[in-house]
Amino acid sequence: MALEHEHTSHAIAARLAEPIRPSYLRDWVIGGIDGAVTTSANVAGAGLSSIVVIILGVANLIIDSISMTANSGIKAENDDSRRLRDMKRRHIRLAPEHEREEVLQIFRNKGFSGETLNRAVETISR
Repeated sequence: MALEHEHTSHAIAARLAEPIRPSYLRDWVIGGIDGAVTTSANVAGAGLSSIVVIILGVANLIIDSISMTANSGIKAENDDSRRLRDMKRRHIRLAPEHEREEVLQIFRNKGFSGETLNRAVETISR
């Protein structure tokens, strides 16, 4: 079974330097469309004026977009955490020395050095 990414010192440092960029645009669009369609269908038959239907549609579009984006974001975050945990377990099993190097770089970037860094890496790597 292959590892998902390189574990050289340079590759680890590059990964740790990458910013995290979540994207919720798809969920915003789908939620907005769902909100507009649902509102239009529900209020169109109520005999309300066109302007009221439009105002309600826009309000629901915004609310449903936010709601769907938040809900999907939480699910995506949970799914991603599970995926990363499984991947890390696999990497620890297949290449423990590379994972130890990653822990070392993470704690070095946090300001640990010398014996404190070594003890932290040893404790976590156990």
